[in-house]
Amino acid sequence: IDAFNQLSIAKEKLSPADRLVYEILLIPYYKERLNTIKFKLIFADNCNLLNAQIRLVNEACTFLYHSSHIKELLEIILSVLNHLNSTPTHRILTLDDLSKVC
Repeated sequence: IDAFNQLSIAKEKLSPADRLVYEILLIPYYKERLNTIKFKLIFADNCNLLNAQIRLVNEACTFLYHSSHIKELLEIILSVLNHLNSTPTHRILTLDDLSKVC
């Protein structure tokens, strides 16, 4: 702003782009207002991007939830843990126990 105020050139002789910048600088709270406009312009794009990413994560979770291979792997892990935990005072672990831990 100070640089524009110190110019010895008449404001009308500035190029249209420089005149626009000068006029914007005269607006009270111009930075906040420009940031608000920028936020409004990119908000919808950011929402669409996030929705697409959430949809991908949801699809991956659904795939893993219904995967028989994952279930078999977890059963193997549990059987190994139960074998290592073979003392009679301990109870046998189940898939429900594993889901509670995760």
